[in-house]
This record gives sequence, structure tokens and C-alpha cells, in this order.
Amino acid sequence: MNTTTPSTTTSTTTATITRRGRVAALAAALALTGAACAGDDDDAAEVANDVTDSVVDAVDEATGDDADSSDKAAAEAALTDPTVEESVSTFLTLLAAADALPGDGDVTLFVPTDAAFAEAAIENFETLLADPTTLGDVLAAHAAEGAVMSGDLSDGATVTPVVGDPLNVTIADGVVMIGDATVVQADVEFDGGVIHIVDKVLTLPG
Repeated sequence: MNTTTPSTTTSTTTATITRRGRVAALAAALALTGAACAGDDDDAAEVANDVTDSVVDAVDEATGDDADSSDKAAAEAALTDPTVEESVSTFLTLLAAADALPGDGDVTLFVPTDAAFAEAAIENFETLLADPTTLGDVLAAHAAEGAVMSGDLSDGATVTPVVGDPLNVTIADGVVMIGDATVVQADVEFDGGVIHIVDKVLTLPG
């Protein structure tokens, strides 16, 4: 199975790096020009480095926030796509209340169905939505860093969530289980990772 990151992600990353490089080069050129007018080459180099670092940090911060927001929106769009056969509105509600997807970079989301959340019978759901720490932990317990396609999994392997203990992978007769949860729909790709829909909640609020 093809496990490469979608081309959209590559294009976005390349564009970000290119933009970062251009801004850094422009900042350095402007700083060198200004300091050179003072007639001191050493001062010019020092000023250039300081200005370049400051500008690049600002660009990184801005593009990083944009990437987090974009990845979350992409995941939400993927979960509402008609190709998703299960109802996952409860997870979407949790995701909408969060600032960003858990983890760094590409992420694998194990998304419980609405029936799974109903079975889990989470008390004080509205309180959970209003508690960023607990909400973040619940989402992070259903996420692993890196885009792990179903073809990457093997029987007896483990998946380590962003928060929580490693989960055992069981594969038998074409059925994939993550811990006690069965994957009911696999490999829902989005720009930022992949989603596997499961029939149980992997963790509950403490």
C-alpha cells in the first residue's frame, strides 16, 4: 500500500520552506545594507545575523500556526466526507473544541464512532468540552505521531499514542484491532495524516 504523504502536504511544505528562505535572504540583505552604511563589516555581519534570526523565527511561528489550523480543518473535512461510512459527530464535536490536532507533524487519528462514545457513557460531556487539558488528553490518546496506514500495521506490533500506554495491534482474518477497538474503516487520508475509525473509545477522562 502506498504510504507516501499526499502531494498536497509536500507542496505546502516546499512552499513554506521557499517562503522562509526568501524572507531570510531579504532580511539579511536589508540588514547588511543598513549596517554597511555605518562602515563596519563586523557590525554589518552581526546585525544581519540578528535581524535574520528574528524574522525567520516570526515566519516559523506564523506558518506553524497556519499549518496546525489547516491540518485540523483537513481532518474535519475528511470526517464529514460522504466516503466515511460511520457517524463520528461526537469526535468532531471534541475536535472542534480543540485548538489543533495532537502531536507534531503528520498524525494518525483513531476516531471512535458515535456508538462507541454512547457505549462509553462519558459523564459531564459539556464539562469535558470546556476543559482544555482533559480534552487534549482524550484527543491525544486517540492519536499517534506519523501517518500509519493500515498496510504498515502487523500482528503483534504496538502503536504508541501521543498520551497513554502503547496499544497492541491484532490482525486476524482481515480484522484489525487497536487495543480492544476494532477498525471499522481504515485509511481515510487527509492533508496532515490518516484516520482509522474504530468501534470503541480508547480512553476515558480520568
